[in-house]
Amino acid sequence: MTTQAAVVAHGRQVCAIAIALALVISGFWLGMTVHPGWLSRFGSLVIVCGIVFAASDLPRVLDEQIRGRAKVVVALATQRFIQDWETRHGRPLTETERARLFESNAGFERSYTEREAAEPRKRFLLVEATIICIGTILNGFGEWLISTFAIGLCGISHDI
Repeated sequence: MTTQAAVVAHGRQVCAIAIALALVISGFWLGMTVHPGWLSRFGSLVIVCGIVFAASDLPRVLDEQIRGRAKVVVALATQRFIQDWETRHGRPLTETERARLFESNAGFERSYTEREAAEPRKRFLLVEATIICIGTILNGFGEWLISTFAIGLCGISHDI
């Protein structure tokens, strides 16, 4: 990790810790002054905060892993192509021809990498992270939401 990346990561961690601490303190205060259930509600917000900070760094990690795999896949495919070509033509490729071939495959490597990286990143950010956040919020605020809607829609009162 470069120094600049380390500083950014450190700054993100400090920010995440500060937000989580503020949520815990707020939840504790509301739990002591309003209703004990507020601490668990704010606990769910702490979890969502952690998920958001973790998910926001995920694309970089996925890209690094997929780029590494893509380089290996393209290098192996190129090597296989060279072996097949040399077998078919009965002569080895010169170093210049090999270099030109690897250079021409650089564009393929980039497109392959983008194609392979896009799907898992989208799936995680749009599906898994959203589901986890919604579930966590409902876990912490479900009874409050039901009571709020019950009072607003039906006039039913619940003690929360």
